[in-house]
Amino acid sequence: MAVTSLCAEIQRGQDLTCTSLDKRYYQQAIIINKNDIATYNITIDSKAGKYHVKFSLKEGKKGYLYRAMESGSSFSGSFDKSTTDQGMVQYLHKTNMIVQTADAEGKLAQHELDRGSFVVAMQFKTGGIEIYGMDYGLSSADYTNDLQANNGVNAIVLQSLETAQENSLPLIYESETPGGETADFDSLFENKAA
Repeated sequence: MAVTSLCAEIQRGQDLTCTSLDKRYYQQAIIINKNDIATYNITIDSKAGKYHVKFSLKEGKKGYLYRAMESGSSFSGSFDKSTTDQGMVQYLHKTNMIVQTADAEGKLAQHELDRGSFVVAMQFKTGGIEIYGMDYGLSSADYTNDLQANNGVNAIVLQSLETAQENSLPLIYESETPGGETADFDSLFENKAA
């Protein structure tokens, strides 16, 4: 039986009767090598209404764009909440995407995704940007590649390891430049060399 944690108290309600909800992602994701992140700062502040992360990449580093047709639904994010036997809440982050693996370029991309640790940025149609895997990174889950059955692509999941789950829900990205979130996303979060 899990121990109940009493580290937080609820400090707000929700009225969703007249609210347009973020429920659809652009069909793209930016994959960032976990080791390319120089610094990050997570702010979870109920009084200020923040559940954000700011981060910067090492000099000369950037993320990599994976994109599909906007009419599809192959790119998405989700998470599973669980509680350890010690009463600690943890979150298993998951991002779904597709990769073409019918040629050498596609196979190299899949090979790299299968061996690395990543942070994934996904953008809602309303503009907000969610960050998955910031604390411990994501890696590819086990899969079966059947190009013919999947119309020439491989559906993969980048997810937290069972033994290294995240301490928070997926975080909302906050730019160092006020209002610069979309520009940062569009530039692949690049930190150009000086």
